[in-house]
Amino acid sequence: MKTLFCLAAPWLAALAVLSVDRPAGARSPRSAAVIVTPKRNELVSREAELFAKLLLPGQPVVLVREDQPGSLWYVQDTGQPTDGKVFRNRITFGSDSTPQGRRFFVMVVLMRNAQELEIFQPRTAIDNIPWDMPRSAQIPVVLDRREKPPPQTKLIVRPTPGSKVSQMEDLVAVVDDGTSVVAMVRSNEVDSYWWVQDIVENAHGGKITATVRFGNQSTQPGTRFSVVLLLPTSARDLQQFQVGDYMRHLPDHVRKSKEVQVILQ
Repeated sequence: MKTLFCLAAPWLAALAVLSVDRPAGARSPRSAAVIVTPKRNELVSREAELFAKLLLPGQPVVLVREDQPGSLWYVQDTGQPTDGKVFRNRITFGSDSTPQGRRFFVMVVLMRNAQELEIFQPRTAIDNIPWDMPRSAQIPVVLDRREKPPPQTKLIVRPTPGSKVSQMEDLVAVVDDGTSVVAMVRSNEVDSYWWVQDIVENAHGGKITATVRFGNQSTQPGTRFSVVLLLPTSARDLQQFQVGDYMRHLPDHVRKSKEVQVILQ
């Protein structure tokens, strides 16, 4: 029988004997959560935020592991629930010396008892995970340490800041020829997400038009929204975005316009 070893700073040191071998004929561990962000193969900053939807009751714990031989799972700081089934968690990838482009895996596991909670303490390093522990899929991400570019000004021509908008509008912007643009909209309500509205590839003529939507039929007039354009400079960056996708934070490494604030009429 394999054992689960925990390595940590002296004040968190723990050693437990828990089975990590899956018995013959045993079912796969139950699916515990679905990670909403980060997305699979997303480029991430060293400090990021995870959002996950819980499928089972229990205390969620987020684990991060470098995609290198012999790497351990590192327990992240305790997350905060946003409602009964969704929680958020700050996560850290690597250290100050971790190189650009290093790949990591992120996973959520659910604690079932006090013994497991004692073992899976923040900043603890875990060698093996008990075979039957409920968990999410492992999400691969790539560390991006490139310098955050400053916002680009004078891109969005319409809508103008502070203007009143209908639920569906044409966004007009001035860009360089060959630029690809991703139009994003977010409600200014607390804990809102950025939604991918439209994608225009390889713009020509110095001007683009994108279709954007502000809320839905139940959204109250007077609701405020933010609009921004992302300007990916590589095919890989552009492939991260699909119309209808959503994310908690805009990626740091992608150039963007200044945000425009509008009001639903």
